[in-house]
Amino acid sequence: MESPTNIACVVLASGFGRRFGSNKLMYEYSQGKTLLSKSLEPLLNVFRSVYVVVQPEASHRISRIHHRLVAVPNLNAEQGMSQAIVAGVSASASAGGWLIALGDMPLVKESTINAVLAQHQSGKIVQPVHAGMPGNPVLFGSTFRSELLSLQGDLGGKPILQANRESIVRVEVEDKGVLYDVDRRQDIENLRSQSFS
Repeated sequence: MESPTNIACVVLASGFGRRFGSNKLMYEYSQGKTLLSKSLEPLLNVFRSVYVVVQPEASHRISRIHHRLVAVPNLNAEQGMSQAIVAGVSASASAGGWLIALGDMPLVKESTINAVLAQHQSGKIVQPVHAGMPGNPVLFGSTFRSELLSLQGDLGGKPILQANRESIVRVEVEDKGVLYDVDRRQDIENLRSQSFS
């Protein structure tokens, strides 16, 4: 295994939240913490710096959350999630791999992130799995740099996963949080009411 110290953490946070009805990432999730800040907590515990891809007008908010966050403006947010990945990878192009995380997944555990990083190899894609279901965040080795930078549309990294099934390393975790993101306001209430081990 290669050392994960040169892995860049890229958080996708430049969506429009249309199904949510407002800026969901700034929505209070719990105890005064926003959905985005709660999602960033375990990542900041693991990485020295975290690249957060946001719409340009939101860039100034990122440093207020934590001084180790690097705001990456997504000038092509209207073109879908793929352009958030392109922006984040471009901003950290010299990295030896990319952990692609989502800004609306507040329940992912630090132990899960470490388990994924422990399986890093330049030619592999590492994905957490819970109860047989694949989740996020996903780690792409350096071999996939050009494919990440060539993504288009609103499917995120799924086309790369589908085209490289033989390169996927699945890490079984006890963390249900890898499966749950927030699309609608009701999703937040559902996550608050559920018990996660």
